[in-house]
Amino acid sequence: MMEDADTNDNVFVIHSHSLNHLDILEECQECGNYNIIGGFPKVVEARLEIDSQGNILESLTYVKRLSLSLYYGAQYLIRTIFFQLVCLEFHRFSENWANLLVCMLQHSPILQILKFEDDHPGCWDPDEGCWIPPSSAPECLFYHLKTFDCKDIEGTPRQKEVAIYILKNARQLVTATVSQHVFEELENATRGSRSCELTMG
Repeated sequence: MMEDADTNDNVFVIHSHSLNHLDILEECQECGNYNIIGGFPKVVEARLEIDSQGNILESLTYVKRLSLSLYYGAQYLIRTIFFQLVCLEFHRFSENWANLLVCMLQHSPILQILKFEDDHPGCWDPDEGCWIPPSSAPECLFYHLKTFDCKDIEGTPRQKEVAIYILKNARQLVTATVSQHVFEELENATRGSRSCELTMG
C-alpha cells in the first residue's frame, strides 16, 4: 500500500492476474480514498465493505458474485458496467443507499439474483431525503432477474418503496422472499412477472 502525496489517498498496488476472490474491509473512515492500480480479470467473487470514493468497484469489471456494503456517507459514483455480474448482495448502510442500489442494477445488465439486507435494523435511519425512481427500469429487471431476497429488512417506508419498484419491473422474476414486516403490503403490490412466487422469509 502507498499513499498519494497530493491527495493523501491510500493506493493499493496488487500484481496478481490469477486472483479470483477479493475481500476489502475498510475499518478506518478517515483514511482517505482507496484506489487500486491494475484490474482483476480473474476475480469472480468479491466482498467489499467500504466508506470511500476510490476506484475499487471500477477494478472489478469481471466479477460474477458481489457482496457490497457502502457505509454511511459514501456517495459512490459507479462508472463500470458489470457485464458478468449475476449475483449481488447489497447491504444498506449509506444514506444514499436507494440510489446506489438502483445505480448498481443499471450497471449490471445480466443480474439474476439480488439479495437486499439490513444488517443493523433500528440503529439509524438512512431513509432521509428524497428517492425518485428512474423513469426507465434497469435492463436486468426486464430480462434477467429471477430471484429477489429481502427477508432480512426492517420494513422502513423507503425499503418498501424500493421493493415494490423491483417487484413491479422484474418481468422474469420467479421467486421473491420478503420480510414478515412487509409481506402483506408487498403481497398486494403489482408484480411485473405473473409467475413470481412471493414467500415470507
